[in-house]
Amino acid sequence: PVPPSEHSKRQEDRRPQEPTNMGSRRSSSHPWRRYFARYLDNSIYATLLFTIMGGDWRAINSESFGLYTLLIGAALAVPIETVLLATFGTTAAKFLFGISVSRTDGRDPSLVESCIRSLNVWVRGLGLGIPIVVMFCNYYSYRDLKTHGESDWDRNLGLRVTHRTWNAGRVV
Repeated sequence: PVPPSEHSKRQEDRRPQEPTNMGSRRSSSHPWRRYFARYLDNSIYATLLFTIMGGDWRAINSESFGLYTLLIGAALAVPIETVLLATFGTTAAKFLFGISVSRTDGRDPSLVESCIRSLNVWVRGLGLGIPIVVMFCNYYSYRDLKTHGESDWDRNLGLRVTHRTWNAGRVV
């Protein structure tokens, strides 16, 4: 038989080690930082889409532009975000806001995990941008994040979102 202290030591050795990212912490969920990072990323994707469409401001006034932008924007954002998360563990805006996504072992999420996460964010977190639906999705996502300290999609995929310490330099 193994003495109790040896048994508990063996159990601790099996637990995944916390990654040692300098300046990172996971003490709180930071929903507003995540919200603003998401919308800055979406603005970047919209600008990219607008540029791809030729940068014609008259197109914005067309009746179909909203739906067209919504569908194409989501179709453009999901693959871009998927590749960025799988490669760097962050996106442009997440980087600026000090946010990164990783597996619990500290590695970047796989391409499949990143894709599933991005699709979940667009469908369950943003309601595909559909007016009224997006309000409910944002509310429930916010409540879930505040209650559990992590989003449902991150929890289900075994992903961790870390936030670097917020300081004056990062705010600027």
